[in-house]
Amino acid sequence: MRSSTDLGRLRAMARGQQGRSQTWETGDSLLNHIELIRRQINLSMDDPETRSLAVAIVSGAFDRFVDQATKQVVPAVPYHGRYYRGAVDWSAAKRFCEARDDMCELTQLWNFVVLNVRYLQDAAGQDTYQTLRATLEAGGGDCDDACIALASLAGAVGYRSIARVISVRGDTWDHIYPVIKTRRGWMALDITEKGKRPGWEFSSPAAKQDFWLVK
Repeated sequence: MRSSTDLGRLRAMARGQQGRSQTWETGDSLLNHIELIRRQINLSMDDPETRSLAVAIVSGAFDRFVDQATKQVVPAVPYHGRYYRGAVDWSAAKRFCEARDDMCELTQLWNFVVLNVRYLQDAAGQDTYQTLRATLEAGGGDCDDACIALASLAGAVGYRSIARVISVRGDTWDHIYPVIKTRRGWMALDITEKGKRPGWEFSSPAAKQDFWLVK
């Protein structure tokens, strides 16, 4: 995700003032970009297997599956005829979430996406929007795809979410990630920075805007 703009326009939009719409590399408006993401989230959540997948992840209901690369038996969950790594190892798999433990559930969903989705950029000059299934089957995606995957899984077990779009320096819209509503507040889920954990986000972007994804 990257779009050229100027900081004055960013600040005007942040204050709710009218101005020219921001454009993406594809030429889409910012609102159209968000609508495409919402559409893929809705498609993902309309898939009954998404609910089953999310429930299995937060409940620790893992199957035993042989990892072909290591030949080890690992905790895994099925989704559309394929198995995906459910936890790092069996020790982690035994840590199931108690009822209404938002932090535990969102961390388990985060871990699942980190284990199965490699962050990478779109092809040059393109902006793609994958469903959860497409991202898992491909094994990777950009920040739009990670946002769709995390918001879809969280929404499948009852969490509301927004998309947060940020500009790091003020001259472009650079990045998007989901922020999930919990019983104690909001939690950012950004898998694109190595070594970070659930709740981390850029502390002082030049500008940001929030849009509802799952109400």
